[in-house]
Parts: sequence; C-alpha cells; structure tokens
Amino acid sequence: MNKIKKIMAAIDISIYSKSVLEHAVDLAEKTKADILAVNVINKRDSDAVKKAFNAEHPGEFSERIYRQNEVNRRKEKFKTLAGQCAPENTDIPIVFREGIPFQEILKAVEDEKADFLIFGHKGRTDNHGFSFGTAAEKVFRHCPVPVMSLRG
Repeated sequence: MNKIKKIMAAIDISIYSKSVLEHAVDLAEKTKADILAVNVINKRDSDAVKKAFNAEHPGEFSERIYRQNEVNRRKEKFKTLAGQCAPENTDIPIVFREGIPFQEILKAVEDEKADFLIFGHKGRTDNHGFSFGTAAEKVFRHCPVPVMSLRG
C-alpha cells in the first residue's frame, strides 16, 4: 500500500462538512499527509440563479460577478469551518471549481495530485438516496484513488 501524501476533502459547506473535514484533518495528522479541500459550485445552481435574475433584469446577469461573490461567501464559511476542525495555525487550502460536482471532484483529484479522497455521503440536498445512484456512486466508480465516504 502506498503512503498517503495528499488528502483531499470534498466540502460542500453543508452540516455534513464538519465531519468530513475533521476526519481529513485527523487522518492527515496520523499519516503526516498534506490536506486540501475542494468545493464545487454546482453549474445547475448557477444556471437557476441566472435564469431567475434574467427574468427580473434581462441581460444584466454577470456570471463572473456571481462566481466571485459565491467564492467569497464560501471562503468565509470555510474559514470558520476550518477554524473549528483544525489545530491552530493549520493552513488548509481550498480549491473552488464550477460544474457538475462529481466530475469536478474527480478532475480536482487528478489536477491536485491527491492520493486519497474523503467526502460525506450526503450533501446540501440531504437526499437520502445520495449514496445509491448519484454523485457518490459516480465518485466511487471513477475515482483513481482510494475514497472514504462518511455516514451521518
């Protein structure tokens, strides 16, 4: 078995994220691995906001401004979350992606050269079928590195 050198925690800033990050930090401390978080801005959500905004203000929606505002909002939430989960003075970088969540998580694993992925089995939708047939299953099937999924 290869030594774990970089752990990626998939964080969606939901109530399940704290457990994911706590496990990632604990594993990183035990294995002396680096830790990195990834957060995906779901393209479906961006498209819905754009459609609603354009209904009220045709042609005025700026995807660049929306994305930057969303990244800034999520950075603040992640900063609070990391402060609760990691020892003082621990820097946990976070990578923001936009697109289809499972695809972007898999791309981030490869782009960032992570060799272990941790994520929660439920995300923002709190969909009870999440582990059976949607993003989690696709990540398990296609991830090139070992994956740990945390239950509630």
